[in-house]
Amino acid sequence: MNLIRNYFYLVRCVQELNDRLSGSVIEDIFSQEKDIIFIHIPNDKSDNQHFLFSAVSNDNYFLIKANHKKAKKNFAKLFSDLPPLKIESFSIAEYDRIIKLETNTGAFYFVLRGNSSNVFYINSNLSLSSFKKYDKENEDRIVSELTGLKYIAELNLSSFDPKAYHNSVMKPFLQESEIRNISMEKIIAEVLNEEISFAKYSINDSLFCPSTFSVVNQYDEYKILGSYLEASDSYRTNAFYSDRKEVNRKILTNAISKRLEKVSNKINELTVRVENKSKEEHYNKLGNILLSNIHTLQKGIDKIELFDFYENNEISIKLDSKKNPKENIDDYFARSKSERINYVKSVELLETLKNEYYKLHSIFETIDEMEIEEMDGLIKRMKLTTEQKEGGESNLQDSFRHYIIEGKYHLFVGKDNKNNDLLTTRFAKQNDYWFHARSVPGSHVVLRVDNLKENPPKNILKTAASIAAFYSKAKTASLAPVSYTQKKYVRKNKNMSLGEVALLKEEVLLVKPEIPSNTEPCETIEI
Repeated sequence: MNLIRNYFYLVRCVQELNDRLSGSVIEDIFSQEKDIIFIHIPNDKSDNQHFLFSAVSNDNYFLIKANHKKAKKNFAKLFSDLPPLKIESFSIAEYDRIIKLETNTGAFYFVLRGNSSNVFYINSNLSLSSFKKYDKENEDRIVSELTGLKYIAELNLSSFDPKAYHNSVMKPFLQESEIRNISMEKIIAEVLNEEISFAKYSINDSLFCPSTFSVVNQYDEYKILGSYLEASDSYRTNAFYSDRKEVNRKILTNAISKRLEKVSNKINELTVRVENKSKEEHYNKLGNILLSNIHTLQKGIDKIELFDFYENNEISIKLDSKKNPKENIDDYFARSKSERINYVKSVELLETLKNEYYKLHSIFETIDEMEIEEMDGLIKRMKLTTEQKEGGESNLQDSFRHYIIEGKYHLFVGKDNKNNDLLTTRFAKQNDYWFHARSVPGSHVVLRVDNLKENPPKNILKTAASIAAFYSKAKTASLAPVSYTQKKYVRKNKNMSLGEVALLKEEVLLVKPEIPSNTEPCETIEI
């Protein structure tokens, strides 16, 4: 049961506002949050006291913040020609959720009407101004309606008539009256005078009502506060806390679920790789057979039948027809060495990923029990964003190939033309280094520069260039030229096709297309 915006609680709000603010002076009016108006009303105890009203369509509320500091920027000044204004009184429209703040020069009207919620000011000449936009053609009607209503500062229960109020206003009180078998007047009196209870706020359930109400005992945990304004402030704080916790829960659940799926797939892939054993000995054997028969090899053939002195039988060995005998032999020994390194890395990575999977799964199982501070820390360590904007950096990063060079430098590789554009125009920072194989189609490659005071060493730039050549049509060349420059010198205009860019300046490195041994795919996230 949520009665925070119920008409009778607004009557109570008016009574408290009169006690707290009548006779005070409005010094400033502004907004620094969408659809929320801030009215600066300093007093003897605090120079920073503010009265707030939320005109958010589904979340109207009034608050008094005893010590709220105005933002230094990103605020909009409102009703700037009015302050200073002396507050004379607060009142509420009879039977309607419109609160009137009477001043020495006119009146503010706080209208609680869903999407039409707004704050209007009407001066003594019946001139209208407003907080939010409104239909100017209806200005006369608005002025006539707001000034023509009867406003009251308190409710007279001796002449109280339940039938005069809308059914939605009376429904919770009618139910309470029937449950407890007491009069409607007594129920309303409790709303106006008794202490207020509200349960610990949750996404699907909330409670804001008198402590005397029968629904209170259905909750295991609730607070009791004396005034409406105090309870409203506490309620909003708890609501904000729980909403933020729910946002954090969704961020962590989504991120860890995706990561668990990715890690699981990689574990399956590496398990097959490890179970198939290393081909180091096989490639080394082929290299030795070719070496012992180098005199029979010649350039231009793509395979050869030779005697396998290891197995004592004939064997067919594939060759690169474009390479000479020595180059073909060297290729097999290079494959043997690469296979040994990659196999060891695969075994190590498999163990790392298994540990990560168990750790992630353990965290995933406990997300709902985490306190918000623990969630915040985890989100920070995982470098997630609480805004979760579409295309935000932490989301974008997962869409590229990601390598780490020498355990320190992060390298990102585009997967196709559209992905290349995303990498270059939205993900890369101005001082990052950008690479592309020269004069051939290929991936855009970005070397992230986190320390602006330190340029990457030449060997790191060469490693990045080798990877750029590897992910291009020059992949099979023995050497390939790669253009590189800082991202700030890469330009793209609207007339260019996907993946196409122009370079204002560039340098060129001649490198071997490969994934160098000092590089490994980034397969883990910090948790």
